[in-house]
Amino acid sequence: MIKFNCKISAAACLMLLMLFYSGCGRGKIAAGSPEEVLSFVREKGNSEAVLDFYTDDTISLMNKYMKMTGMKSEASIDVLSFIPENSEYTVSGKTIEGDICYMNLVFSRHVSENGIGQVIALKMIKDGNSWKIDRRDDFKKLIESYEKKGAEEYLKRIR
Repeated sequence: MIKFNCKISAAACLMLLMLFYSGCGRGKIAAGSPEEVLSFVREKGNSEAVLDFYTDDTISLMNKYMKMTGMKSEASIDVLSFIPENSEYTVSGKTIEGDICYMNLVFSRHVSENGIGQVIALKMIKDGNSWKIDRRDDFKKLIESYEKKGAEEYLKRIR
């Protein structure tokens, strides 16, 4: 018969408790305005925290694309971290219609010389009290393009 050891049981319970709390650890960051989303993307870029600033649909479609292509999660975080830390930008053409915001981000300083003057059209959706970037349409097009290319390659092989 196995003896009950209080010290081992207490240590095991403590470790389980620590695992539970570490899993619950990181709270999501809420962006109260579209401009604040951009600041957070620049500040939190290249970390998983950047995922907090994208809609659930965007993240879901990104995960689908990652599975299809074998893309690593680090690469996807790089894609979503599109505002380099030392960059400068202006916002133009901002319109808010209810819970949807459209704006253009124009880089005036960028780590890549080719990035200067680049215009990125953004759509954001208000989710509760937080604004989030909606790239759903972009990922849908990307997935369709990838699937179409796969079909084209298959047709080339069987001809």
